[in-house]
Amino acid sequence: MHRRAVRIPDDAMAYAKRGDKIAAIKALREHTGLNLQQAREAIEAYLADPRRDAAVVPAHEPLQSQPIPRRAIVALENGRLVEAVKHVRDATGAGLKDAKEHLERHLADNPALDAKFNAAATAERRRVVKKIAGFACVLGVVTLAYLYATGQIQ
Repeated sequence: MHRRAVRIPDDAMAYAKRGDKIAAIKALREHTGLNLQQAREAIEAYLADPRRDAAVVPAHEPLQSQPIPRRAIVALENGRLVEAVKHVRDATGAGLKDAKEHLERHLADNPALDAKFNAAATAERRRVVKKIAGFACVLGVVTLAYLYATGQIQ
C-alpha cells in the first residue's frame, strides 16, 4: 500500500495543541477527506512530534474508481445494505458515509441490481414484520393468561 504525506491544517494543529483531539480530527477530516482512523493516526503522530506539520498516512485511490467487492454485490442482491457497506469499508478503508454513498451510486447506475436489491429488501422487511407480529401475538396471549390466572380479569 502506498503512503502519502498529509499537511495538517493550522486549525487542526491549534485544536490538538489545546488538547481537543476530537475537534482536531474533525478539522483534519474536513480539510483532507481522510477517514476517521487515518485522521486519528495523523493527529496522534503530530502530537507525538509537534515540530512536524505533516503526517504520513496510507494513500487510497479514490473510492469512485474502485470496484464494488463481490461480497458487497451478493449482500445487495440479498437486500442487505448494511452488510454491503461493511464489505466495501473492509475492502477500501473508506468511511461509513462514503461507502454507503458509493453503493447508492452503484445501485443508481445498475437498474437491474437496484430492482433486485429493492425486492430483496422489501421481502426482508416483510419477514421481520411477520416475526415481530407473531411475537406480539404470543406476548398478548401470555399476558392475558397471566391476568386471568391472577384474577385481574375474568
